[in-house]
Amino acid sequence: MHSQVCLNLRKQRRLCRQTQHVLARGCQRYGAPITREMLAHYECGRADVPARYIPIIAHVLGIAVTDLLPPIEGEAGPSTISKGRSKQRQRLPQTANRKSSELKNLAGQQIRKFRTNRCWTQVKLARKLHKLGFHITRSMIANIETQRRSIPDRQLACFAEALRIPLQSLLPDNAG
Repeated sequence: MHSQVCLNLRKQRRLCRQTQHVLARGCQRYGAPITREMLAHYECGRADVPARYIPIIAHVLGIAVTDLLPPIEGEAGPSTISKGRSKQRQRLPQTANRKSSELKNLAGQQIRKFRTNRCWTQVKLARKLHKLGFHITRSMIANIETQRRSIPDRQLACFAEALRIPLQSLLPDNAG
């Protein structure tokens, strides 16, 4: 029998369009000795995902840890949750309709603006950031740009350096 974490892992990895190999390499960068074979065992239920690896896997996928965990007893079942999330994901790029308290960062729209002004894809920006030592995936950039993912100050500096702009340019005029 598959555990809910195993099923969620496979579903979330596919939603993020990552292969098991890419996910394993990303986890290894953060010190988790996860191989592609281990991920295959986790996803098909031959092995349980160790709890200590769940936050690392979630971080590499650019999702919340709770996206990998089973629902709490009494809450909506997995089918209801997945249906709600897919509808939510379809609405998320419309950040103007969301409350400022729901937004995870202030710089996402600015990052997108500077990236598109340079005619760069999210993949190209990810490659530039990799050269600077900041390992990030295309889906993580997408989540930052749509303000679904927070961005620490030190990572914001990496984005400014990769885009070759002053750090202050990434913050909107009304951020203060």
